[in-house]
Amino acid sequence: MHAADIFYMRKTFALARKGIGRVQPNPLVGAIIVKNDRIISTGYHKAYGAAHAELDAINRAKESVAGATLYCNLEPCCHTNKQTPPCAQRIIAENIQRVVIAHRDPNPLVNGKGIELLRAAGIEVVEGIEEQKGAELNEIFFTSITTKKPFIHLKWAQTIDGNIATVDGTSKWLSHQKALHVVHRMRKQYDAIAVGQHTLVKDNPHLTARSNKQVITCPWRIILTNLEAIQPDHHVVSDAFKHKTIIFTTPENCASHPAIVQTLHTQGVHIETIQRTKDGHLDLHHMIATLALYRISSLMVEGGSTLLSSFIAQHLWHRISVFIAPLLLGKGIKVADHLPIQTLQEALRFNQITYKQYGDTLLYAIKNSQKGA
Repeated sequence: MHAADIFYMRKTFALARKGIGRVQPNPLVGAIIVKNDRIISTGYHKAYGAAHAELDAINRAKESVAGATLYCNLEPCCHTNKQTPPCAQRIIAENIQRVVIAHRDPNPLVNGKGIELLRAAGIEVVEGIEEQKGAELNEIFFTSITTKKPFIHLKWAQTIDGNIATVDGTSKWLSHQKALHVVHRMRKQYDAIAVGQHTLVKDNPHLTARSNKQVITCPWRIILTNLEAIQPDHHVVSDAFKHKTIIFTTPENCASHPAIVQTLHTQGVHIETIQRTKDGHLDLHHMIATLALYRISSLMVEGGSTLLSSFIAQHLWHRISVFIAPLLLGKGIKVADHLPIQTLQEALRFNQITYKQYGDTLLYAIKNSQKGA
């Protein structure tokens, strides 16, 4: 492993991140072309349906790329079952001499086939450079493509004594303004954001990704609620993005409120029915299966406590982000209040944890280490 390979690979990660919020459900990919120890071109996957990073870099080159080294954080694709031309064949045609990648593409249509094609053409392929960082960059894509289920990220803000809201449900704002900016950057990465009935009623959220109060993008808004809780002035059923709202409720609730169903359908809001589990909660497994019909490959769950604890209790999560503010509320609402834990032995223990501070708020990031999560 050469120091130069690590240096350039890290640069591809930075390029790849420029595609956050625009490439889903595709992976984040950056590419750099180096010739005679100098960068002659760079590229990245800019949007779903746009040129892949390798082709973007090749097309942007102002001189011949023959004999050059191509750095790319993901294995070049080789199949034609997509909107853009295959990358491996173009790399061969351009007489690129060496290809360095961080990670193989787990898509069954690729998964080593691109590497085989390049090597068969006499191109040197080096793989595994900064592989772990490459996997972290594309954890959403890797999870969704291998499990055929959405990557699920649970997020909440709480005080140091564990409360996500006061007793009456007030939660705005617990965390520092810098942390709120981070949340909106997170939202850009996800196809959908989910909240429960209490959050809908108490907060009337927009569930959009914003910057300087301007909407950058609007993911699907997933609302688990009884229909009678929905009010005409709720943003998710009245704003310009109401066609990107999916209401999940029970068949019985729909049957009891045909007028509400008709009104919501007329407004362009989607309604899906799912059953309840034995403990009375909406069936999250059924909900997740339904999301596939909307091609939703990633889900961020933002509240409230009942919904978050249901995902945790059913082991339906891949990452948890907890923003901890330096506040004490005493009595309040906690996510843990709804978890069926009675003893210390039953406590959930986490070992893949990172920390970062935003203003006076600490972000406690947890990765699910269980296989199959």
